[in-house]
Amino acid sequence: MIVSPYLLDKFGVGGNTSGYYFVGYTGMFAIISPLWGWLIDKGHGSRIYLISGLGGSLGFLMLSLPGVVTSIESQVWLIFWLVVLGATSAGGFTSFYVIFETFAYSIGFKNDNNVKLMIASLINACFAFGRMVGPILVGGLFMDHFGYYKSCLLTSALFLMSAISCGYVLCTKRMLRKLFFANQQQATLLN
Repeated sequence: MIVSPYLLDKFGVGGNTSGYYFVGYTGMFAIISPLWGWLIDKGHGSRIYLISGLGGSLGFLMLSLPGVVTSIESQVWLIFWLVVLGATSAGGFTSFYVIFETFAYSIGFKNDNNVKLMIASLINACFAFGRMVGPILVGGLFMDHFGYYKSCLLTSALFLMSAISCGYVLCTKRMLRKLFFANQQQATLLN
C-alpha cells in the first residue's frame, strides 16, 4: 500500500507504528460489512456498489488533496479518510456476487451450481489480480515516479471509472432495481 512510505516521509511514523493507522480502515471494514450484507440481502446490491465506487473515488481524491492544499495535511485527515475508505470498500466487495449472478441469469445462463462456482471463481480471480497488480503498478512504479498524492489521484480516477462503467451496465441492463440472490423460480423468470 502507498500509505506506509507516505507516513514515514511526512510524519516520521515507522513500520512499528504505521500499522495502527490501518486499524481504522480494517476496523471500519469489519464493522460495516454486516450492515452492507444486510442491505444487499434486502435487494440494494447494485446501489451499494455504486455508492462504494463513488465513495472510494471520493476517499482517494481527498487523500490526494493535501498535495494541492498543504494546510489540511495532517494525521487526522489521513485517518478519517482511511476510515471512509474502509466503510466504502466493504460495500463494493460484498455486492459483487449478487450483481454478477443477476447479470449471468439475465443473459441466459441456467441456475445451477456451475454458474455459482464460475461467478465466485471470476470474482476471486479479479480480486487476486487487483491485489497483485495494484501494489506493483500504483504502489510501486507509479508512486516511485509521481509520488503519493498523484498515486491517490490515479486510484481515485480508477474507482470513478469503475463506478461509471458499472453504473452504465446496470442502467442499460435495467439492474438498478432491487436485486436478490436468484433461486430456481427467479431464474426461470429471468430466462
